[in-house]
Amino acid sequence: MMVDSWENIIVLLLAMIAFFVHLKVKTEKLTDLRNFFLDDCKVCEEQEPGTLRFDLWPDPANKNAFYLYEAYRDLAAFDEHTNNKPYLK
Repeated sequence: MMVDSWENIIVLLLAMIAFFVHLKVKTEKLTDLRNFFLDDCKVCEEQEPGTLRFDLWPDPANKNAFYLYEAYRDLAAFDEHTNNKPYLK
């Protein structure tokens, strides 16, 4: 068996916070939103060790839409994220 204890995995999954969002954007706001999320992603990578994932993907079916996936180690990590510069804009 590759896993020593399923209990630890279950606890980890219960503690982690994640969001998967489909964002639809007005054409005139597309560049601003993309730049905002790229800046937010950079801050996550450089300053937020509790941010596990912060991904933005274009929607292949709609040029004015994105998929955003965020995952945080726990509530404290999400709280840290909400207090950083990009989130406070």
